[in-house]
Amino acid sequence: MKKLVVGVLILALLGGGYWAYRAVRGSRPANTAVVRRGTITASVEAMGVVRAAREAHLSLKMGGTVQRIFVQVGGEVEEGEVLLTLDTRELERRVREAELSLEVQRLQLAKARAGPSDAEIEIAKANLRRATVAREAAQADYDEIADEEDAATSPEAVALERAKADYERARAEFERAVEGATPEEIELLEKQVALAEVALEEAKARLAEAQIIAPFAGTVTAIEV
Repeated sequence: MKKLVVGVLILALLGGGYWAYRAVRGSRPANTAVVRRGTITASVEAMGVVRAAREAHLSLKMGGTVQRIFVQVGGEVEEGEVLLTLDTRELERRVREAELSLEVQRLQLAKARAGPSDAEIEIAKANLRRATVAREAAQADYDEIADEEDAATSPEAVALERAKADYERARAEFERAVEGATPEEIELLEKQVALAEVALEEAKARLAEAQIIAPFAGTVTAIEV
């Protein structure tokens, strides 16, 4: 069953060790014996404690639901091995969104730097022609009822205003297609790309923080969740 991280998760790793001995008895009396030829065998009994040559207390930088613990107390691990992970579905979604946003921003910047294509100019020109014809037709319809008392609020008046707005928009788009992006617009797009890159790095960093990785090879001595 998954557990909710409510405190600090700590893993202690021991990377290689050495014995720190301490004497537990005083000096023993010397024993004597008759000298004889042969092999001498002697042994020393002592008690001591194991001390780590290298130790690390590893903790998560965020709270969340534990997805999986890959190790057990007493288990041996290698450097770079993943020890524990949280549920990262939401963090992974944010990384994908940041990647997509960066891709879109880069495409827009590349398009602005390259300038308009012939096809884009032709499309903008055709849209402007249609908007011009529509505006002239709406103007003609309005002129026919212009002398009427309610001409200003008539459907023809509304249609004319809409046609004029469409024409102005088509004209602006045509001019933009012909001229291309301004230096200011390109600079703005460059800043948006930079911001998108930072957002992606932050999203990746948050995802990386959702796991504990062994900084060196050793033995897991404690797990507190």
